[in-house]
Amino acid sequence: MIELYRFKDVDLKDGTVIVGHPSVGMISSIAISYLVDKLDLDQIAALDSEYFPPISLIFNNKPKCPARIYAREDIKIAAIVSEFVPSPLVVRPLARKILEWTKENKCKRIITLEGLVTNEDGEIEIYYVNSLDEGTEKMKKMEISAKPLNLGMITGVSAVLLNEGRRENIDVISLLGEARPNIPDSEAAAKLISVIDEMLPEIKIDVAPLLEDARMLEERMKKLKEQTKPVEIP
Repeated sequence: MIELYRFKDVDLKDGTVIVGHPSVGMISSIAISYLVDKLDLDQIAALDSEYFPPISLIFNNKPKCPARIYAREDIKIAAIVSEFVPSPLVVRPLARKILEWTKENKCKRIITLEGLVTNEDGEIEIYYVNSLDEGTEKMKKMEISAKPLNLGMITGVSAVLLNEGRRENIDVISLLGEARPNIPDSEAAAKLISVIDEMLPEIKIDVAPLLEDARMLEERMKKLKEQTKPVEIP
């Protein structure tokens, strides 16, 4: 059902695979794209299926499949990027293909990026779920800006990866960031990336540009709100 086309072979043994699909506030898409750019990851493969939407992404005048794999051998990090929300029909096959590829490349963990709806202002919270009990205990001991999610529900590819990871004893971590659903939430994406930065000592990512994007968007939203304020009739 899903074909994987390899462009380059890289050694990712004991590496980390980060997975991002569109989610609440575009938090996952913003975060995964930012990681690919700032870590200078190179495309090494593409995923395609007759059940994927007929989309071609154009970058620098070159067409690309809507689901792609990027990686960098020296830091042992791969990123699986999807530009669409998988339909229920393709969720399980896609998750299993990701697991299969992860095992083939002998990677030690998968991190999935998700969003949680919030309409409240204030501090953005990041939560995590681990497929393994020992993984959860290890994360509790780490100095990271995230809390365990004790009650809730996760759907889609992340859900299948967590369930299959538990069954197959694979370390799968789902990071869930609070995000506002009605705008692209760069601030929430920056917080999500900061947690990844804390988890992976082999990388260092500056999220200041994302925070600046968030600040500028907030200013535009406030200005628009002022402009559309109803006129008071005396």
